[in-house]
Amino acid sequence: MTDSDSIVKPRRSAPATLLAYGFLILAFGLLLTTLGLVFDGAFVSLGLALAAFGGMFAAFGAFLTFFTRRT
Repeated sequence: MTDSDSIVKPRRSAPATLLAYGFLILAFGLLLTTLGLVFDGAFVSLGLALAAFGGMFAAFGAFLTFFTRRT
């Protein structure tokens, strides 16, 4: 194996990973909120809390992505 840099180097940067996972958590929280509105009202607050948590991840990832690409 001649290309050993690809093993050590991550595929994407940490801010981009935060951004991607934040949007996934946000989407799952919104899905849980919608399912809570349809089936059981107890899941609405859990879904909204999860969506807010994912939104914070995505916002922090976007913030870091902006400043790492700016410099």
